[in-house]
Amino acid sequence: MPALQWSIRRAEQPGPSPNPFTTGEVIKQRALRAILLLLVLLIVVTVITVGVVLKPTDYWPTVIACVLGGLLAVAELVARYRDDPAAAVFSWPAAVYVGVNATAGGVALDLIHVFGWTLGAKSSAREVLQVLTAGLGSAALFRSSLFNVTAGDRVIGIGPSEILNVILGAADRAVDRQRALIRATRAAVIMHDLPFDTSADAILAYCVATMQNVTPDEAREVEAKISALRDPKNDGVHDTVKSYILGLSLLSLVGDHVLTKATEQLREVLSPVQPPAVRPEPSPPPLPPRVKAERVVGALHMAGGTMPLPDLRAKVGLSLDESYIINDLQQLGMISMEGETGSETVRIIAPGRDAHVLAGADFGQAAPPRDH
Repeated sequence: MPALQWSIRRAEQPGPSPNPFTTGEVIKQRALRAILLLLVLLIVVTVITVGVVLKPTDYWPTVIACVLGGLLAVAELVARYRDDPAAAVFSWPAAVYVGVNATAGGVALDLIHVFGWTLGAKSSAREVLQVLTAGLGSAALFRSSLFNVTAGDRVIGIGPSEILNVILGAADRAVDRQRALIRATRAAVIMHDLPFDTSADAILAYCVATMQNVTPDEAREVEAKISALRDPKNDGVHDTVKSYILGLSLLSLVGDHVLTKATEQLREVLSPVQPPAVRPEPSPPPLPPRVKAERVVGALHMAGGTMPLPDLRAKVGLSLDESYIINDLQQLGMISMEGETGSETVRIIAPGRDAHVLAGADFGQAAPPRDH
């Protein structure tokens, strides 16, 4: 597998992922299915009416051969687009593909009648064998060449195969392009936040376990894809792109509904869980200055009237910005400061008139703040 070289503009879309089954593209697909079903019903009614009313010669054998050719084309599409066979069949390119194969079945039966091929059968079984051969073998008949011509490095088949292969190939590629758009969208939505390195094996194992008829060979194909994406030569591929590629492989294996449900159930286990943010406790509102002053006086009383300034500040919870409370108490004549700067001692002066003085004081106005 050659090295994959892609770049991503944006690995993930923020916010919750949209539901891949409620988008406008899916609504359009459902409308197209309804139109094609009505068209098929109209064709069936027309065919039955023509056969019953007009009763053409060899009409019903031709109809059966066309139906067999169309069913063979439907079986090819179902086998090729396994993630959503119904969506692949109910599309305009698929309708062209089925219509061409059905027409080939009818034309093949006419040619068998024209050339008188009995296919070695007796008269009683000849018609049945001719119809089966035309309906089921028309693809092989019209895709064969009468002879081949080599032009340079290319071998060109001369015969009906060249025309039929061009028509069928174009129709098949158109179906593939339509399916590619839907598959790319759904794989990106389903796998949008799953890390490839840590989740690939778990998702594969869980998806295979949910299914009852996945063969070991089919599971090994996806395992080989995972191993190839983990190869060092693909280290340049973004992890999200690897998850998308894994999603495309699993879509073909189990379908979009199963993959969506499986990833939803495993997402909480495989994705890292972020711890809830812890909100800090709100700090209590600051105490009024008068309450702080009362606490200063009370602490001095409890200490016997004297206390070192650092101890007093620690006991009362007095910050440097609240030094104006000490200044105001000094201005009121309630305390005094003694000692040198850095080792001051606070002493209470008028213990008997604390309540009266504090009740009438206006702290913060008596004097400007001053550091102690």
